[in-house]
Amino acid sequence: MNEPENNTSQQQKKPKRSDFWHQMGAIVLGTTISLIVTIAAAQILERHQRAKDRRLSALMVMSNIESTALNLEDGYAYVEEDWTAFSKEMDDARDEILYHRAGTVRVYQDAREGNQIG
Repeated sequence: MNEPENNTSQQQKKPKRSDFWHQMGAIVLGTTISLIVTIAAAQILERHQRAKDRRLSALMVMSNIESTALNLEDGYAYVEEDWTAFSKEMDDARDEILYHRAGTVRVYQDAREGNQIG
């Protein structure tokens, strides 16, 4: 009577082929699902990082434009100030040139008419 018990215990210890394929299927399925989850998570994180990078780039461009505009305004004010001083000097120089030219013409006319220069 002991023999049948040993025989059944040996049959229970011996793995069945169907169990092997069930385990293999579970391993393949688990590996596939983990790969899909890993790839999807990486894609989502990369998409969010690209969106942050685009926002950062846009802010940097806007900051650069604002900085350039302020530099242009400062440069314009500086040039306008210098131009005003230059224009004033030119006006003074023109008045002086006109005054001397008028004096030269007067001297020339006096000399033609025989008047004394003086």
